[in-house]
Amino acid sequence: VHVGSTGSSKKFKTKEPVIPDNQRIETLRGLRAVDLVYSDDRTHRDLQIVLALQPDVIALSKESTSLEEIEALKKARPGIEIAFNPRIDDGISTSKIIEKIRKKT
Repeated sequence: VHVGSTGSSKKFKTKEPVIPDNQRIETLRGLRAVDLVYSDDRTHRDLQIVLALQPDVIALSKESTSLEEIEALKKARPGIEIAFNPRIDDGISTSKIIEKIRKKT
């Protein structure tokens, strides 16, 4: 699992992640289905990483993935399953929770 670092998150979001990189990584390491967790300032679409790790499945965000990137992944790793993370906008986010707490104090 690639965890977008604080540095890489700034490319797609206006705010820094509230939960530090190391805590997000440790949370994922605790999942039985996860073999490896890594993080850096590059993106999960770095083809060198895909070629080195040889994943069977890669999960991407529709909001930050182009058709060209998908085609490059398929070419670099024939047979790879590409899944898209659903965007859940249920009004719950760490930033919104913090904002709500601040308004109450």
